[in-house]
Amino acid sequence: MIIGRQPETPDFLQGTINWDMELSSAAQVVMSLPVARMAAGALFDSVSVMSGADPTFPVFNSVDDVLMTLAGEVDCTQVGESNILAITYSHIHSGYALAVVEHIIDAYMSFSIKSQQNLPAVEYYTDQIENLHVEIDTLFQHRVDIVNKAGVAALAGNTSAIMHQIRQLETSMLSIRSERKALEARMEDIEDAILNDPSYLPTSSTGAYSQTLKKRADELLTELADLRSRLQEGSGRITNKEKQLGEVWKEISRERDYYLRGLLIEINELTQRENSFRESILAQEAQLEDYPDVQRRIEAIDVQIKSQLDLLETLEMKRGEVKLKAGADIRVSNIFRLDEPFITMSLVGSKKSIYLATAALLAMVLGLITGWFVDNQDHRIYDRSQAVQALNVPVLGSISTDPADSGS
Repeated sequence: MIIGRQPETPDFLQGTINWDMELSSAAQVVMSLPVARMAAGALFDSVSVMSGADPTFPVFNSVDDVLMTLAGEVDCTQVGESNILAITYSHIHSGYALAVVEHIIDAYMSFSIKSQQNLPAVEYYTDQIENLHVEIDTLFQHRVDIVNKAGVAALAGNTSAIMHQIRQLETSMLSIRSERKALEARMEDIEDAILNDPSYLPTSSTGAYSQTLKKRADELLTELADLRSRLQEGSGRITNKEKQLGEVWKEISRERDYYLRGLLIEINELTQRENSFRESILAQEAQLEDYPDVQRRIEAIDVQIKSQLDLLETLEMKRGEVKLKAGADIRVSNIFRLDEPFITMSLVGSKKSIYLATAALLAMVLGLITGWFVDNQDHRIYDRSQAVQALNVPVLGSISTDPADSGS
């Protein structure tokens, strides 16, 4: 497989890619347990079909059995200094080895794509929508209970007018509340982004000066990276460029603080307006104490239902946008398959048996050579002085090397 770089994103700072780190991380993911578990699940379904066609094919009783053959056996390495990964797997059955590599590649590509789909956001919106459905159903049931218990009576004209005013006030208050919560959520998102990236500048801050600062920071980062690639660390040009970049970061921080203070002021103003509307609603409701409150309660519930339905529509639109983004991530991947798996060697038995057999054969040959050499050695002592030294006794004669002189 080959790892390709994704398109540049102008909203984030782009640095030089460390391919060694990228490929090392990718290789570790290929050999990880989640990828092996995904491959084992798909491989277990294929094994039952393959074993029916080939009696010699391995048979497994569960996905865990397949997983045991994969854990620690799959190897993934970088090809030279390229951005290509090679996946290998050894097994006595060549067909099973090919199937394992095929499913490992598919599982890794699926795992990589799935990690880009922003599934937590989809799950968050789904949970919020489900909770909202429960609240709407509860409001409808409460409305039905009120109607069934007390019935709906015609109220006096002034009561209808007051109810109309209350409904308008509640609608305005709910609108302000929604706007305030949206700003609070925006501020929380910005604070989380700042924790993750201290140099983050809100994208909604569209002032010309803010955009100029971001552009200047990008240019300085590029120039600094170029200087570091050509000059030694501690060089005057590098130090000067780092100081310039530090000043830009400080200015970005001040601009971001101005933006956050503006958000906080807007939130406080909306909170005051919401409290004012709430007090007006309470004052209007106090005038209805002497009148039947059935219709008022029903209309109040209707307002809540309408507000919840509007919120439901907004959440469904947001979830749809996230799903569309996830679909785009599925269509655009940075992993490509270069070729199909193939067999490089087929061995009968285990490597250990082959090593033992080879060692035994070499030992036998070495033993035969040693025996032949020893058998052909002449260990007799031919020199008298050597015999005296070896036996430590007086020796009167020695064996001659001449076969004809046998009497000496």
